[in-house]
Amino acid sequence: MTPRAGDVLLVDRRASVQFLTPIVVRVIHVHDWTTHLGWVWLLVYELNPAGEAVEQRDIFVQVDGLLVIGRGSEVQPDAGGSPDRRAAHACGRFRSERPARTSAPTSRSVR
Repeated sequence: MTPRAGDVLLVDRRASVQFLTPIVVRVIHVHDWTTHLGWVWLLVYELNPAGEAVEQRDIFVQVDGLLVIGRGSEVQPDAGGSPDRRAAHACGRFRSERPARTSAPTSRSVR
């Protein structure tokens, strides 16, 4: 499977040892640069748990180590959340963006 623009991938150490902590990415472009057999350079957006692009980067990965979460235009949110959010849950990256409130807010007067 060769990735293509629009694919959402889970990238972990199976793709390259540099990804000890898995990341979820959306492919922007597959470079046609000459590489080792089975490896590819990808221009990607790294996605946060909400599925929003947070960083653009080039990554060098083994094609056989990539886990496809969604293919191009097939990536659609559904009742279970976006594929990007489900992937973030799967790789343990999902955390609430806002800390849980431990008590009710209080009002304080300023003198």
